[in-house]
Amino acid sequence: LHSSKNGIFLRPVLPHLGYCTSIQISKSFAKNKCVPFLSKNKQYQGKVQRTVIFVAPNKFFDVILRPFYGVSMVGLFVPNEFATNFKLLCSGTFSKITMLLPIFALGQPVLKKVAAPITPDYPELATLLINMWETMYHADGVGLAAPQIGLSIRIFLADTEQVERKMVREHDEPFKRVFINAQMLDENGDPFTYEEGCLSIPDIRGDVERPSTIRVRWQDENFETHEETFAGINARVIQHEYDHLEGILFTERLKPLKKRLVQRKLDAIKAGKVSTDYKMKFYNVR
Repeated sequence: LHSSKNGIFLRPVLPHLGYCTSIQISKSFAKNKCVPFLSKNKQYQGKVQRTVIFVAPNKFFDVILRPFYGVSMVGLFVPNEFATNFKLLCSGTFSKITMLLPIFALGQPVLKKVAAPITPDYPELATLLINMWETMYHADGVGLAAPQIGLSIRIFLADTEQVERKMVREHDEPFKRVFINAQMLDENGDPFTYEEGCLSIPDIRGDVERPSTIRVRWQDENFETHEETFAGINARVIQHEYDHLEGILFTERLKPLKKRLVQRKLDAIKAGKVSTDYKMKFYNVR
């Protein structure tokens, strides 16, 4: 916390210097004290601070403060009239700074395991989900599965609204969801081919053929059970992430010729010879 003439400034000390991810505070405090202020742009030492508020729809956490996508923030400003309460809040258990997790690269054994289901008492689940969302967004992904951060458990996230920035879509409405203990009940419809990529296999893309319609049963972050049919890009993203839970990578679904063409690049990734804008963890690479 840094004091200024008009208030206090929360500056997170994070490995990715200069980029503020999420700050967790109590819903009542944000609603009664911060929302009117945070809805506007403010300046701190000549820099405009922009923040958007996400109200998280589950029982584990309250309000997440997150910068607009792609906007670099050096912290969060709180005016004097709320500073005392905010300082107390930041010293307690209600305030958490998000961690960016390393993405496990091709060659890591965890990516080839069938992941295990979890129960509602899984430790620190709320924090894990927050960290997974932030890790995914930081890496510019549209989905992220727990094995990709080294955990062989049946969790994946998907935000197909991210696809809106990259292509024109038809028919299927985008969604943002947490999938826990997902079960693929059915895959049908006309097969269609689409170019896929993977955060665990950077700089490699290839056409993968998959059924166009799926039916999935899963639990959300509150462990409420859902069953739904998905089609198009929504189905594609779920299928890709679900494969991670089964220990399958998209490169295994490439045509034989494409596999041969990218083999050297795949070997290079396994050896840690790849550059990304996000942190990666390689197997047996110092």
